[in-house]
Amino acid sequence: MNPDVTATGFRDFMEWTGTTGRKSNTNVTLLLNAASDALERDTGRLITSSGSNSTRKFTSNGRAYLVIPDLRTAASVTIQSAALTADAGYWLIPSRQSPDIFVGLQLRAFGQDSYLANPEWFDRNLDQMWMKYGGDTSLPNDVVVTGLWGWTFTPYQWVMGIYALAGYFYQHADALFSSARATPEGNIFDLSQLPTEVKMLQDWRIGEQAAIV
Repeated sequence: MNPDVTATGFRDFMEWTGTTGRKSNTNVTLLLNAASDALERDTGRLITSSGSNSTRKFTSNGRAYLVIPDLRTAASVTIQSAALTADAGYWLIPSRQSPDIFVGLQLRAFGQDSYLANPEWFDRNLDQMWMKYGGDTSLPNDVVVTGLWGWTFTPYQWVMGIYALAGYFYQHADALFSSARATPEGNIFDLSQLPTEVKMLQDWRIGEQAAIV
């Protein structure tokens, strides 16, 4: 779960005072973790911070540009086991939400059809047929990135989205997983749509996923 998302904060958000039954600490933690995981998977983002370097693998398919989930710092980047140099063999592209978070990895200039245009063509085996520029194939998991992933803090919009989605999960279960919930006073809550706070996070979507090792 994101470090800035807390059970206390969620209880305040929901104006809860009870801590038993479906409002127990165990259930609140489940709701928050489920909401955080759902938002990250839906948007392709990685807000949850890694405390130490971890490795993720990507398949380039011969492309110049790869989408990566939120990377703070890169300890190493390799392609076909050949080490690349920052701002010479690869370039990190920042997220539009923060210049300190990177969501793109560029491996070469766009539009260059000859492998000889890359000064590291020999080390990368770019003269091999399956590495020819202009193609759409490569060996699987040919790009390996090791570094620190996720944010050091949780953006406010993301905290709001997690709390809203966790609250939705709670109310949805309270309505026996139907599309509406009636209060004792006869008011009807429409649960057929996700909260606006969750829909707003669609602007954060980037797509592509990675293999974690």
